[in-house]
Amino acid sequence: MRKRCKRFFLSIVAAICAAAVIGCGTNTIKDSGAVMEIAGEKIVKEEYQMVIRSYHSQVKMQYETSQANAQDFWRESYPQGKPLSQVMELAKEDLLHKKMLAKLAREAGLDRATDYLSLMTEMEEENKKREQKNSAGDPVYGLLSFEPEDYYKYVYTGLEVQVLEHLKKEYEVSEEDLKTMYQETYSGKEKGQEAPSFQEAAGELKSQRQTWLAQQEIYKQEQEAEIVINISQEELEQLALEVLE
Repeated sequence: MRKRCKRFFLSIVAAICAAAVIGCGTNTIKDSGAVMEIAGEKIVKEEYQMVIRSYHSQVKMQYETSQANAQDFWRESYPQGKPLSQVMELAKEDLLHKKMLAKLAREAGLDRATDYLSLMTEMEEENKKREQKNSAGDPVYGLLSFEPEDYYKYVYTGLEVQVLEHLKKEYEVSEEDLKTMYQETYSGKEKGQEAPSFQEAAGELKSQRQTWLAQQEIYKQEQEAEIVINISQEELEQLALEVLE
């Protein structure tokens, strides 16, 4: 009886240890993929490469066809600069903006997962729902299926709207400022073009001013954000080249 109890106890301990190892292993895998952090928000390898890839065409369009088609195009140095450096800088600016939005959303209490791994899990679930609706003959609004780039952009576009609306509430715009904006906006109207009254335009002008102030606040925080690179510059460049070449 004692031996049976002892064996049962040891099996429970083994199961607990195995679960702990699996759990720790999962976290390690996720953490090991974090190539950098911006404003405390992690950026994993797949996310970084996806954003790099999105600027592939934009950078190539700045060069002549013969240059863009060169075998070592991304590694070469041209009068405009080094293509690899340019695409990496664009990706960094993009990620900086998105991760600042994520930080501000968290601080505002907006309940929205923004890390790449969570978003990809969400995307898979959303795609399954859309596939089921389509198979059942029910209407599906928008895309029938999201690709990672589409869903990523979709989430962060919506998040920016939410963050701006939250920040706008912190700014008051005086009537004097609104009147100045009104004059600047409608004083150049050509004859025969009817301008709205100040009362009619005030609401829209106030919203525009608040949006501008909120955008300036986001930009200011982006300039002050801490960027931590978790791997060497050479490794970061290699990750970029993997999806560019």
